[in-house]
Amino acid sequence: MSFFVFMKIDEVLRTKLEEISLSESEVLRIEIVASDFLKKLSGKGLRAEIGGSFAKGTTVKKRVKQDVDIFVVFEYSEDILKLEGVLNNMD
Repeated sequence: MSFFVFMKIDEVLRTKLEEISLSESEVLRIEIVASDFLKKLSGKGLRAEIGGSFAKGTTVKKRVKQDVDIFVVFEYSEDILKLEGVLNNMD
């Protein structure tokens, strides 16, 4: 494979990666929303953390809405009711 062919492939890959990657402002906006939600959970005594592709920095841009995996640890059955209360009071 010649150097020029490799450069063309590299250019195509870089372009496609830019097309599917979130911008810094999109990542920041998601981080703010997720952080606020984690604070609400923590305020009710629930342990939670961000997981999945967003936590790994491998989130792919979606056409409609982005998603973030948030894992909640239930130590007691009452924690499920606490989570229900947080979810019912969301805007």
